[in-house]
Order: sequence, then structure tokens, then C-alpha cells
Amino acid sequence: MKKIYKTILSLAVLFNVAEVNAQVSAYSFTQLNGVYSAVTGGTVFGSAASDDERFVDVSVPAGGFNTTGVGIPIGFNFVYNGISFDRFAINNNGWISLGQSTLTPNPVNINSSSSYNPLSATSTAPANLQNRIGALARDLAGQVGSTLRVVNIGTTPNQTLVIQWEGYRSFGATGDNFNFQIRLSETTNIVNIVYGTFTTTNISSAQVGLRGTANTDFNNRNVTSPTPWSSSIPGAVNTAVANWNATLTPVSGLNYRWTPPAFCAGAPAATTVVATPTAVCLNGSATLSLSTSYTTNVNYQWFSAAALAGPYTLIPGATLSFYATTALTTNTFYTAVITCPVGPVSTTATAVQILVNPLP
Repeated sequence: MKKIYKTILSLAVLFNVAEVNAQVSAYSFTQLNGVYSAVTGGTVFGSAASDDERFVDVSVPAGGFNTTGVGIPIGFNFVYNGISFDRFAINNNGWISLGQSTLTPNPVNINSSSSYNPLSATSTAPANLQNRIGALARDLAGQVGSTLRVVNIGTTPNQTLVIQWEGYRSFGATGDNFNFQIRLSETTNIVNIVYGTFTTTNISSAQVGLRGTANTDFNNRNVTSPTPWSSSIPGAVNTAVANWNATLTPVSGLNYRWTPPAFCAGAPAATTVVATPTAVCLNGSATLSLSTSYTTNVNYQWFSAAALAGPYTLIPGATLSFYATTALTTNTFYTAVITCPVGPVSTTATAVQILVNPLP
């Protein structure tokens, strides 16, 4: 049986089963009015002249235009979209991407077909490194007195990483003073985007929200006049934006909060595949389920084989807790890999055989 499990788990890794169902679209959203707390200290990146720079290496705070690098340490393991991250990169244009120190030589890859629309843009970066958070994603620039600062505050297990844009403006604009933060919370894995003083004499917009491993997975906000920012609505498409003008701006202390769904911890409980029925006529089918119910956010992938020892073949699209077989012509074994996306850690179900009775 160990041989069977090893074969199946190898297939699970090969096909990236652990992340099939993790979705930032499943995060819950709350908009709150509080107090904006500007941070000091930490590391300052860029300068008042910063425009389209990317910050992908903590040892190069001036930034540049490379899309890959060793990244900036988060300071703790932050679970986002069911994946554990410990590095990140910053785009000067109001957004960050997440990375993993274990991915050498480039733990971060902030490649994007658009630096101004990162939630909807395409990317050639590995899927995991396309996870992004946009606080005010558009063509932004520094100006006299502006700073881009990274500070880790608090103590374990309640640290908070703060990425703060202070005194920014829309590129080429005058009269703008944008202050905002992305806050990542240890343990709870909550994402907060908090706005401070926000003044403008211009009309513009930005992408605001979360993106997963592809631009088809998003959880963004839409603000359209005359509805205020404090009453934003979910974006129906990944290109949705939050608009602003001289009278339509976020008030200081406005907090957009995304809370992740309950992910499992550790390996999912052992389980067995249950087939109904276990024997069918030629071209008949059966329904497969699992003897154990999982209430937290786990992912599923079904496999089939002609023999108990395998080799097992991944069944495309079979990613639910149950599976209805296609018309069967031969005896077939079925199993499922159940994966906790944090880690990831997987459990392989005990396989079941469905017998096919030939026609009389």
C-alpha cells in the first residue's frame, strides 16, 4: 500500500493538486471606519523621484526595474490563498506581490503585463508568485516629502507587516496627497488596506483588492460616484476600479479588510473511498464519495488505475468531494488525494474497486 500512496502523491505534486481550489474570491470582506496610524522607522524604499520602480531586493532599497529578486522579508509566515509566504516585492504603483524564500534563485517575481492594473493583468511569473494585493494600484509617483516605508510592528505571534505609501500622487498630477497602507497580520492572516489623508483636485481611479494565482481569481472593490468609498461594492470583473475626484475620496481611517476562510491545519484525516454501487453492468457508472467529511477548506483530486498497485492517472476536473465515473468497460480502482493547502499536506484515501460485469 505504501507504494500506491507514493505513486498517487507524486502525481498530486506533479499536477499541483494542493492549489486547485484555493481562491481569494472566498475571502470575506468588511469595510470599517477607524483611525489611521502612520508608522515610522523601518526601511524606506525609493525616493521622492520614484515612478515605476520595483523593489525586489531588500539590499537595494533604491529599487529598479528588475522583476525578480530575493524579495523583502515579511518577518513571519503569512498564509495567503492557502499558501505560506515569507517574502514580498513592491511595485511603486500601489501594490505588492508575495513570494517564498524556498524558491531559489528568485523568491519573488513581480512580472505583470501592466504595472498599473495588476489585478487584471496577465503575468509570466510562476502561479504562486502571481498572488498580489493592490491598495491603490495605478500609475503613481513620489513627490517632495513622499516616502515608501516598510515596518514590522508587534511581537510574535501578533506581528503586523506594514507597507506604507506617504504623500504620493498620480503620475504627472499636482494637488494630490495620497496616504495608505497594506497591513498583513500574523496568525490571523488578515489583509487590511487602510487609507489616511487623501486629497486630490483630479479625477482618476485605481484597482483595489486581492488577486490569486491567476487574474481569474480576484476579490476587488468598485467605487462609483456618488456612492462613497465607505460603501464600496464587490467588483463584478477583475478590471473593476475605485474612482475618485475632489469630493469622492476615502476618509482618513477607512479600512478595507479581507479575512481568509478557515483553512485546515496538518494532514487531513484518514478516509476511504465509498462506491455506490461497487459493481456495474458494462458501460455502467458509479458515484464515489469519502467516508470522512471535511469542514475546513481542503482540496480534492481523484485518480483511477487498472490495478490496485497502479500506476494511477489523474482524472481532469475531478476536484470535488465526490465523483461520478464515466461509462465503465473494465474493472477500475479509484482513490482521492485530499490536501490541506497550508503546507501543503496531503492524505490519500484507501482505494476502492468497481467491478464491471459483462453482458450475459
